[in-house]
Amino acid sequence: MLTPHGWLEVRTADGADHRRVAAVHRRCYPQEAWTASDVRRFHDRGRNVVKVMSLDDGRVIGSLLYRQDDEIVTIARVAVLPAFRACRVAAYAIRSLTGPTSPVQRGVYEARVHELNTAGIALMRMCGFDATAVDQAHFPDGRDAYVFRLFKEAPLRVRPLVRAEG
Repeated sequence: MLTPHGWLEVRTADGADHRRVAAVHRRCYPQEAWTASDVRRFHDRGRNVVKVMSLDDGRVIGSLLYRQDDEIVTIARVAVLPAFRACRVAAYAIRSLTGPTSPVQRGVYEARVHELNTAGIALMRMCGFDATAVDQAHFPDGRDAYVFRLFKEAPLRVRPLVRAEG
């Protein structure tokens, strides 16, 4: 993808990228920033970390963390450095995950977005997701999460919304 900042590419992160992905999270989520150890633990549990790189200088300017099972891909967190947000980098990363050339082909993609996160809500809608449910008191601050889903094929069955323990 070409932006005013140069060429961007979405790649799977490896162990050497955990520190750089964590640095992006510290800038984007200062109150709940993940450390390199947090990113490593997420990755070591069989979950996936995708980095968005600026090819001109090799900088990691964003990340997308997700987990997958046999039926669904759940986007856990999306982060893009503030200088790149107007370039639609987050949408590019999500579409790389949900698009036809994605290595992760599933029938359903899901994300939970804080009820006050207007940018996150707009991002999900821009990427074709629909709000399908509300997960009450999902976040540590007691606020609700909107559950956004993108169906790539007609759902045969959708799991009922159950609040995860712990």
